[in-house]
Amino acid sequence: MRKNYFTTTWQQAFTAAGLICCANRFVSRFHLVFLMLCALYSAQAQCPSPPGDPSVFGNNRWNVYVYDNNDLSLATAIYSGYYTVTALSFDSQDSWNQDSSPSNTEGWTGCPVNSDAFTFVYKRKGFPCGNYTSEMVRWDDAAAVYLDGALLWSCAASSGGSGCAGTIGEITLNENSEIEIRVREDGGNAFAGFSLVNTTASIAGSLSASGTTTICANTFPNPITLS
Repeated sequence: MRKNYFTTTWQQAFTAAGLICCANRFVSRFHLVFLMLCALYSAQAQCPSPPGDPSVFGNNRWNVYVYDNNDLSLATAIYSGYYTVTALSFDSQDSWNQDSSPSNTEGWTGCPVNSDAFTFVYKRKGFPCGNYTSEMVRWDDAAAVYLDGALLWSCAASSGGSGCAGTIGEITLNENSEIEIRVREDGGNAFAGFSLVNTTASIAGSLSASGTTTICANTFPNPITLS
């Protein structure tokens, strides 16, 4: 049978074009991966050692430490940076939008943080001496509260539909008390709201009390009658 030169030539041309097309696609994909790796390397090179020490509690203020990776235990979390909050009660919405990243906070010190899959931790040592009502007002996604290293409250899901009550209860604090609040962000919005209200009354004149009473230095009169 006689070979059709015209058909064979076009078949070869189409085959060559297909190989070139596949090669271009491979190169393009490799180039994209290469660019992503370069970007990652550049980000790490620009911020190899984030400032701040996440083991330190803020002195009469909240140090808010942020980690890459959504791990409430912090075992696999990678420290990225921090900012500070001075008020006793707080809402993260006052610092950064719930659909963005903590690294968008004014006064942020550290590396950029993605808007998903991160963990943020509030740490404070030192409170005006007294009795307080404490409450996690809102949180997303999971959260835990520690007082002087002991777990005080936790919830494994966000406040929107978790069924967890945010009320923590009455706690007694002083200048040496340490509170740590951890919040895990998986995806979507992220936020934390915490309320701390001092219920210790100001007292003038004599004082009579029974049961358990918290008395702070320089806050009580003389004489005191206890029964």
